[in-house]
Amino acid sequence: GTAQARLQLMMQFLHQNYAEDISLEEIACYANISKSTVLNLFNRFLHITPINYLIGYRLKKAALLIKKYREKKSIRFLTKQGFIM
Repeated sequence: GTAQARLQLMMQFLHQNYAEDISLEEIACYANISKSTVLNLFNRFLHITPINYLIGYRLKKAALLIKKYREKKSIRFLTKQGFIM
């Protein structure tokens, strides 16, 4: 329903702006709902606060960056050792 659509909208906002400082008020303004409704929707569907959701998303992104860096570093190392041309 519309509640899930709003939640999707808020999650999209968080995904697009995760590197920024994001307040509960900004999330609410973006979805055109109250701060308490933001909290209620996240709790109802995800069983987590929007801020904890954001922290989790940031951690996933950081893990992906670390993995990418390690892969590049490994490829560079293997290239220097003559395993990859």
